[in-house]
Amino acid sequence: MHFYFCRDATVIDRWLERAINRGLKELDISPRQMTIIHGEIVVEAEKLYRLPWVSFANNAQSLTSLNLEYVRMADIQSAKLQRDEKYLLPSLKTMSFECVWFDDKAFFSLLLECPSIKYLSLTGCTFGDFTCRVSSSSLEFLKLKFCFQLEVLQVHDETNNLESFTFFSESAPYSLCENVIMNKSFKLKNINIFTGSYNLYDSYHLSWVTLFANAKFLTSLNLEDTRIANISANVQSDERLLPSLKTLSFAISWFADEALPSLLLECPSIEYLSITECCFENFKCQVSSLNLKSLEVMDCERLQVLQVDEAKNLESFTFASPLPSHEKVILNNTFNLKNINIGVDDLGQFSLNGCHRALKATINVQNLHLFDFLGTLKAEFSVKGCQGAKIAVRELLFKNWFVHYSSHFPTLIGCLKEFGCCKKISLYNQDLKALIIPNHFRKEFSSPLPKICTLEVMMPSPPTKASRDYFDLMESLHWIAPSAKVKICKSETHRFDALLEEH
Repeated sequence: MHFYFCRDATVIDRWLERAINRGLKELDISPRQMTIIHGEIVVEAEKLYRLPWVSFANNAQSLTSLNLEYVRMADIQSAKLQRDEKYLLPSLKTMSFECVWFDDKAFFSLLLECPSIKYLSLTGCTFGDFTCRVSSSSLEFLKLKFCFQLEVLQVHDETNNLESFTFFSESAPYSLCENVIMNKSFKLKNINIFTGSYNLYDSYHLSWVTLFANAKFLTSLNLEDTRIANISANVQSDERLLPSLKTLSFAISWFADEALPSLLLECPSIEYLSITECCFENFKCQVSSLNLKSLEVMDCERLQVLQVDEAKNLESFTFASPLPSHEKVILNNTFNLKNINIGVDDLGQFSLNGCHRALKATINVQNLHLFDFLGTLKAEFSVKGCQGAKIAVRELLFKNWFVHYSSHFPTLIGCLKEFGCCKKISLYNQDLKALIIPNHFRKEFSSPLPKICTLEVMMPSPPTKASRDYFDLMESLHWIAPSAKVKICKSETHRFDALLEEH
């Protein structure tokens, strides 16, 4: 049954009583009694339709869904109803309130009458005592949105089956959320918090110990407009704080020094991490997680260095920013990385130390000063605006590898071609014959680096200038980069040893 835009209370009472007496299952009431002042909606408690609880006594046993808008609700206990049943709304599973005014104790007394409630949503509601108390052993989903005058949200111990909690506000006091999750038996799997001040100094200070000390079942956490402190300074436990967490998302948040690394240590199962429009105290974002599969860092103000370490299961990486410049993006030991998307105007250095052979990377940077790549020949790149590159592919680091796999010369040519936009390339090579392209391949393919200015080949044991090997190698390198100044340089052995150890 639906009641919309009817402002005559007697008419609503009459229809409501008839509907409930007929075994109503769903009830929506929205009298839309409000005042508009200077273009804004103002809800005045004395003008709202008062819900007559007497109509529900003994007659609302079959009601499963209740949606109320612009209604005033009194304390059920104070109504002193004459009833035969223990609960007023024993079958109710879903309740949604918008712009509802709750008198003192009205909301708490209502929940006591709903033993089967599972979903509860409150939007723009007002509480007479500025406190929202939630107590329900059956409740699974709780959502509060823009309840501006709310000062205290207290979830009682009985609410031990709650799985999802969402909180939105544009003016939340710092103390608001600190009493939300207190019970050790909570089964929370999903938390979303948005405080909406859009000011780092006014952002909600998240209390990790208070909020998540018992969130062992939490799998998804989304936070917006929060200040994140270093957890290690507050957590005194050998157990991980968020052992089941798989999805973690931050937006418009501020991280103290070492806050993100300390948090990730508490999330051993994390798979997806998203960071959008966030600030870091030391202008550096460090990510280290063995199980992380997807990382997105978007539009982070003043971020200079992004470093990822030991993310051996990382499959997807996205970094984008409209800001003019960033210093470094470093990905270390990302041997399972299959997808890269980078979009920034100016980047000092991008280091990729390890990737999957099926990697597909789009590096859309207007001015990339240095691309330091350690990977495989089969990785596919789309690189724009790169000034210089250091290339160390696994196949070139092993002696005699190309002798046994000469069919990989076309793959080498294709790999080098991806770096054709560079002005200078340093290529690490352990195998002399690997860069001597056979004549039949030179006839079949065009030069992969026709426009670069400098080609530098780094070898631990370069051939002597008077030798045949030196002549053959130089001839091949001039075919590879016909316009470049070609140099063959000796590289320290430990550099190659380090590269091989990483693989």
